[in-house]
Amino acid sequence: MSFRTTSIRGAVNILAIIAVVSLAGARPMFAICGDGIVDFGEQCDDGGTTVGGGCDPTCKLDQSGIACQRAIIREARKLTSTDATLHQTCLDHVANGKLACQATLCVLNPASGTPTTVTGSSCAVATDCCPAYDNKVPTSTTAAKITKAEDASAKAIKKACSLDKGPDTIKGTDDDTYIDPQTFGYASSCPSVAGCDTIATTGLASPGAANDYIDCNACLASGLTGNILRVHYPLAANSPEEVKCQRQVGLQARKETSNYTTLLLKCLDKVSNNALGCIAGQCTLNPLAHTPITVPSSSCSTAFDCCPNFDNVDAAKTTLTRIATAHAAVVTAVLKGCSTANGPDGLKGTSDDTYIDPQDLGYANTCTDLGGNCGTIATTDLSIAGADNDVTDCIQCTQDLIGVVLSHDVIR
Repeated sequence: MSFRTTSIRGAVNILAIIAVVSLAGARPMFAICGDGIVDFGEQCDDGGTTVGGGCDPTCKLDQSGIACQRAIIREARKLTSTDATLHQTCLDHVANGKLACQATLCVLNPASGTPTTVTGSSCAVATDCCPAYDNKVPTSTTAAKITKAEDASAKAIKKACSLDKGPDTIKGTDDDTYIDPQTFGYASSCPSVAGCDTIATTGLASPGAANDYIDCNACLASGLTGNILRVHYPLAANSPEEVKCQRQVGLQARKETSNYTTLLLKCLDKVSNNALGCIAGQCTLNPLAHTPITVPSSSCSTAFDCCPNFDNVDAAKTTLTRIATAHAAVVTAVLKGCSTANGPDGLKGTSDDTYIDPQDLGYANTCTDLGGNCGTIATTDLSIAGADNDVTDCIQCTQDLIGVVLSHDVIR
C-alpha cells in the first residue's frame, strides 16, 4: 500500500488547536512584533514589546513560554492517547458481548445468568453505553476515567503555564496569572470539530463552565478519538471469527492513533524546543547553534512544515518513516487477526489467505468521512497492496485527523 508523504499542513480541511508549536527559524518578508498577531518569523506575540508573559520583546518565546508550550504538546499527546485507549476498551466490551443495550437500557454481561442493568442509563444501540454507562459504579465508568485524565492534564498545563502563584501562593490554581493562549497564536474559540465550537479559548484556564483552552483541549481529544474509533467498531460481527477480527481491527485502530500521536508530537516538540527550524526555506536541525545542519532535499515555509517529513538528515529515521513503520505493523496485525485460512504458502496473514469480508463486520463500501478525503477510500477489502483502497488505509486516513488536531492553527 502507499503511504501519504505530503506535509500534514492542509491534509484535512479541519481547524483544530490542541498543540501549537513554535515557528523557529521562519524568515518572513514582513512581521510586526507587538501587534498581537503571530506572523511568520515570530514564535509568539503578546501585543507588547516588554519582558514577561511567555514572550520576549523580539517575539520569541522566553523560558516560561517554552516551558508552557512544551507542556501543552506533552499533555496533548498523553490525553489523546489515554482517551483513545479508554474509548477503545469500552467499545471492545460491546464487541465481545460484555456490554449491550436491552430494552433501551445498558446491560453488563447480558449473556450471563446474572446480567446487571446500569442504573440511569439510556440507549438505542450498545455503543450508546460508551462512555457513560459501561459500569454500574458511576465513578468507574469510561466517562469518569476520561474526566480524571482531563483533570490531570489540566493540572500539568496550569503548573507549566502559570506566571505567578496568586494570593493563595499555590502554583497552578485559579487565582494565578496564566500565559495568554493568543500569545501563541490561538484563535478565540475552539474549532468546529466534535461539537467543541461553543468553547471560548481566550483564556488558558478559567474556573467554572467549559470556556478556556484546557476545556477545548479535552473536548477535542475525547470527541475525535471517540468518533474515530467508532468508525472502526461497526459491530455487525456475528461468528466467533468475525468477532475476533472486529476486536483486532478496533485494537489496531487505537494503536494507530496512539502511535501517530506520540511520534508526531515528538517532532513538534523538537520545533518548540528549538531543535528543529526552518531557515531560508530549508528544514534545519539545531537552528540556533553555531553549526546548524540542513536536512537534504527539504523545503519549508515554517518549522512546522518539517514535521513529519524532514526532522532528520537520515530519511530512514524521520518521523514520517517511523509512522510508516508503525502503520505496517498495524496492517500485519489486522491481517493475522482476520485471516480465516492460510493460503498455499502456509503463512498466516499473507496475500494468499482467506479473509473476513469487511462488510460482514459492518463496514460500508467506503470509509466514513469524518471531515476530509477519507470517503474516497473503498473498504470492501481489508488490505490491498498499492493505492489507498482498503480498511487499513481507512484506519490510516482517519488518524490524519489527529495530526490536524495536534498542529493546525500554528500556520500563519
